[in-house]
Amino acid sequence: MSNKLMGKVFDRELIDYYYLDLPIDDLIDRLHNLTFKADISKDYLPFNAQVRGYQGAIDSENCHWIIKKIDDESPFTNRLYELAYYIDFSLQTLAAPSMLIKIDDTYYRGSKVVLKGIQISGYNYTESPFKRVLANDLINRWLFFDEDRNPNNYMVIHNSKQLTLIIAIDYNKIDLETT
Repeated sequence: MSNKLMGKVFDRELIDYYYLDLPIDDLIDRLHNLTFKADISKDYLPFNAQVRGYQGAIDSENCHWIIKKIDDESPFTNRLYELAYYIDFSLQTLAAPSMLIKIDDTYYRGSKVVLKGIQISGYNYTESPFKRVLANDLINRWLFFDEDRNPNNYMVIHNSKQLTLIIAIDYNKIDLETT
C-alpha cells in the first residue's frame, strides 16, 4: 500500500486496524482466515445500527464487527459488497473492512466497527477536508453503481496528530450485477 495513505493515517494502530500495509492478496487471505462469534454485548454497536437490526460480533483477532443476518439466497450479492470494499482498498480509499461472514450456519453482512467514529453528518462536509475527500470518493461510488451514497455512509476519526480521517462504510446499496 502506498506510503501516502499510511503517512496520512500515521498511527501504527490505525494502519494495522485497517490493514493498510497489506497487499490485496494478503488482505483477502487475512480476512478469510478470521473466525467470528456473536457478541451479545452492545458496547461497540452503534445505536443507529441496533435499531436497524444489526448485531455485534468479535473476530479471532478480538476486533468488533457489526453484522446483519442475510437471506439464504443472497450470499452472492453480499460477496459483491465485499468486492466493492476490496476495490476501495485497492484504490487507497480509507474504508471499514466489509465482508460476508458465516457464524455457525448463518450468513451475515459484516463490517469492522469504526472505533471512536462520528458520522460525517455531524460536520460541515461542504468544507475542507470533507469536500475534497467526498468529491474524490464519488468516483469510486460510480464504479460500484452506488446510488444511495450519502453522508451517513462515512465516519470521521482523528489520528494522534488530530488529522481528520474520513472512512467509507456501508456497501449494501452497490450494484455490480446490472449490465
